[in-house]
Amino acid sequence: MLFRIWIDGIAPGSAHGTDIDPEELGSVTSKRLYQLVRQDCRVRDRTFEIEFRATVRWQ
Repeated sequence: MLFRIWIDGIAPGSAHGTDIDPEELGSVTSKRLYQLVRQDCRVRDRTFEIEFRATVRWQ
């Protein structure tokens, strides 16, 4: 299941987590906790957006 994230309306760049590439894309592959963001600068209030390409469901 592919998804895309943005931080303050742009690709995360160096702030991407281990489960996201620098271009903003990630993939749900199993039922687990995903690291989407890892800020390497001073932590401040930001807007985080995530868009799933399809519905993610676990049974």
